[in-house]
Amino acid sequence: MKRLFLLLVITVITSINVFGQAIPKQIDYQGVLKTSTGTIVADGNYQLTFRIYNNPTGGSALWSEVQTVAVANGVFSAHLGSVTPITTVPFDRIHFLGITIESDPELLPRTTLKPSPYSFMAMDVLDNSVTAEKTLDEAGYNYDNTGDPNQLYPLTASGQPFTSVTLDAPANGFAFVYAQAEVFITHTSGTFDNVILKVSQTAGDVTTPSYGVSLVRIPSAWPTSGSYQVVHAVSISAVFTVTSGTNTFYLNGYTSSGSETGLLVPEITVIYVPTRYGTGANMNLKNQFISGQNSFTGN
Repeated sequence: MKRLFLLLVITVITSINVFGQAIPKQIDYQGVLKTSTGTIVADGNYQLTFRIYNNPTGGSALWSEVQTVAVANGVFSAHLGSVTPITTVPFDRIHFLGITIESDPELLPRTTLKPSPYSFMAMDVLDNSVTAEKTLDEAGYNYDNTGDPNQLYPLTASGQPFTSVTLDAPANGFAFVYAQAEVFITHTSGTFDNVILKVSQTAGDVTTPSYGVSLVRIPSAWPTSGSYQVVHAVSISAVFTVTSGTNTFYLNGYTSSGSETGLLVPEITVIYVPTRYGTGANMNLKNQFISGQNSFTGN
């Protein structure tokens, strides 16, 4: 009686689609043939039957094939699946390989297939189609900075959008929105200047106090006399929940001062993320004081 002494799975070749040509699933297998007394068998050709099972003993084979392999110095190699493609084994659990030599009974114990064959499960796109079930949503972004850097965009007493950006979300998730601009104010002593900037999903929305708002205020007492032109960089950020499809975000602005005010180089960026990790409070209202004071003093 002959027996298989050493079994070693060398490599696994998974099936992929390359220009429509499928490469069959194969498991490269190598071993040493010895007799029951431990003597290496004579060189020559031997018939081996390979079977894959769900169970270490008993049960019906999920797949089988017969090969005639060449043995030299007891060593042989076999490409399992080269005769019968391994299409009936899902590799979604542990499977076991049984081997029969010539007319002998199947060798025991069966060999546990190592993890490499389970890479066959990566072949979910054999039909040349990519569907939502076969993809993972990932982060993405969009931005707008198309404004003229040499143009002053006037602020008015009614809220208005200065720039916007559209996000085409692949699924429900979250959008981190970041906007920035330079606020231009011709400030005169004795005049209280107030500018509100806000990121919103509604054009012209400047409702305060609110989430995703920045206030720029110059109290009337600063400076003590005269008029000054002030340029102040402002940034606003907020996180929104979004639904699958088109979502639009705006950088809106408003002023309640009588001075000449406007925006320079308004920009807005949105970043999509599919999942929120943990919990936390919303971002707070940003109050920016040109004078450095910590109160809203003024007329």
